Amino acid sequence: MAFLRPAKAPAFSRKKLSDASRLTPEGLRRPRDLTEPIEEDRSVSKKEDTVAVPQENAISRYIRETRGEMRKVVWPTREEAWRLTLIVLGVTAAFAIFLWAMDSIFSNMIRLIIQQIIGL
Repeated sequence: MAFLRPAKAPAFSRKKLSDASRLTPEGLRRPRDLTEPIEEDRSVSKKEDTVAVPQENAISRYIRETRGEMRKVVWPTREEAWRLTLIVLGVTAAFAIFLWAMDSIFSNMIRLIIQQIIGL
């Protein structure tokens, strides 16, 4: 059965590169020998090594990022806005009617229970 045979592995070159073959025509610097001592210039203080990077104002960064995010927003068309507004108003009216009906039913039930207990 042909589909049970293992697939052939791709042929990769496993040739080991010598140090000479890694050099470019411009000549790369060879890595420093780890046994060589590291020469440090002690005349430079730490303060001179650091560079002051100005901090960005948080408010200006917030405004810039907000403007960037507002550019990404896909705004609805006028027709979509009207359609969605009408859906919201319709659902709100339907829910208001439902709550009014439930409130009326429970109010009448409570009134009947109170009248039965007190006998008014």
